[in-house]
Amino acid sequence: MAKQIKFSTLQLEFIQLELNIIRTILKIQKPLHFTTDISYFRSVKKLNGNPAMACDTITGLIWIDEKYHCENSMMVLQSNLWHEALHIKHPKKSERQIKQLVRKLTGYHI
Repeated sequence: MAKQIKFSTLQLEFIQLELNIIRTILKIQKPLHFTTDISYFRSVKKLNGNPAMACDTITGLIWIDEKYHCENSMMVLQSNLWHEALHIKHPKKSERQIKQLVRKLTGYHI
């Protein structure tokens, strides 16, 4: 059986802290919370394709693929958190517009 890749307690705390900071900076009214449980996320929202992260703009729930983000840099995780938070803040903006906003706000070109 393959070893499961999981976030450490410190990483989980960082994610929630980062979401709280992003929520404050973007002035998002609803709480932002996350799960790494894909089954739970799918019970809230239909998931298309095979993303590394997704969000439900109604509830503010963000799903994070632990394996993908544990194997990549914290910068990728942070950029993706901003990306999903911006989808929640601006649900009608296109993917292209959200990517432009992430670049403008964070300087990340991921």
